[in-house]
Amino acid sequence: MNRHSLLKSISCFFVAVLIFSGSAYAGEKLFLWEVQSKRPGSASVFLLGTMHVWKQSDYPLPEAIEQALKRARVLAVEVDTANPQTQQRMMSRAFYGAEDSLERHLPSDVLNDTQAALKALGLDTGPLAQAKPWLLGSMLIATAAGKEGYRADLGIDTYLMQKAMNQGKRIVELESADFQIDVMESLTPAEQVLFVKEAIQLLRGNKIRQTFNDFVAAWNRGDTAQMDRLLRAELKNDPLAESFYKRLFEDRNPAMAEKIIRLSEGFDPVLVAVGAGHLVGRGSVIEALTARGYIVRQVSR
Repeated sequence: MNRHSLLKSISCFFVAVLIFSGSAYAGEKLFLWEVQSKRPGSASVFLLGTMHVWKQSDYPLPEAIEQALKRARVLAVEVDTANPQTQQRMMSRAFYGAEDSLERHLPSDVLNDTQAALKALGLDTGPLAQAKPWLLGSMLIATAAGKEGYRADLGIDTYLMQKAMNQGKRIVELESADFQIDVMESLTPAEQVLFVKEAIQLLRGNKIRQTFNDFVAAWNRGDTAQMDRLLRAELKNDPLAESFYKRLFEDRNPAMAEKIIRLSEGFDPVLVAVGAGHLVGRGSVIEALTARGYIVRQVSR
């Protein structure tokens, strides 16, 4: 494995935080919302909670989601990972320089556990010796997910962007590669170590498949309350984990909501696709839009 082959994992590094897959489930709701402004003439906006890993066998998406994309003239995503400049920026910032390495940033016991986990997954530890902890944790989860058939390159975000490009739709970003990496870089050393340790714990306990199953059941039911409980279950009243979660989700949501509002003020129908974790619980994007007077209705199957 070389650095080039890590690009797909780098571009969806939040896979270690949001682990989702898909399977058929006849739930009543979708993880899709219609957002309506009270202002006459505003654009039609659909808001979709996405999964960053997915199975080929679980396409196409539910018809209401496919139709939302078909109607949209604009697709808004967190980051356009298909953009070569985005990939280049992520590559340039995901690794330490020549005079630094991972072993300087992980305690010896965590480093040993990491090397054992990499070996068990069949990964070459050489190219990852200079990987930053946030990338390393993502690589561990993404690789384990891939062995279960849940691939990052089949994630819903990627699927939607490919279809949008084929249909000549405009793709806009709510954030940027640099912004998302800044979020990860802003984590304290202790939080970064926690990120890696949690990934190793999932692998060691063979919890990957069950974790997928729990999340997918909530997603397919459109069950936001259960999704929120699952996301917060690992926090266990740990202040360090709470801070980590807040940086990755709650702190980013107000700016996302503001950009969605701007898109709604245009004239083109829009489909906004963001990680499902941004749409549940306190401080969610949906909560922020509702507070601004928008009518947000969850779509039924």
